[in-house]
Amino acid sequence: MERVDSNETKHLILPEVVKDAFSKGMNGQLTSITIQFRDKRINGLELVTHEPVKKKLSEILGENAYQTIEVKKHEDRISYIKKSVKVKL
Repeated sequence: MERVDSNETKHLILPEVVKDAFSKGMNGQLTSITIQFRDKRINGLELVTHEPVKKKLSEILGENAYQTIEVKKHEDRISYIKKSVKVKL
């Protein structure tokens, strides 16, 4: 993804950051990326994925150091797993 600022300088920021985040254990289907800024610089990312429902919760918990996991259950079966991982840069 390229961004051009007012000086027509091209910056390649997101591909490297997202690639780094995926190397840290993002294995599910990516649904959103939230970019956090501080003092006009990228401070961190929050990546949200939907995980396969057949995946063991213990595997998901062991993948990343800082994450939030949302699990929905319907008729005694897990029907939805959403994982949010925050990455500091």
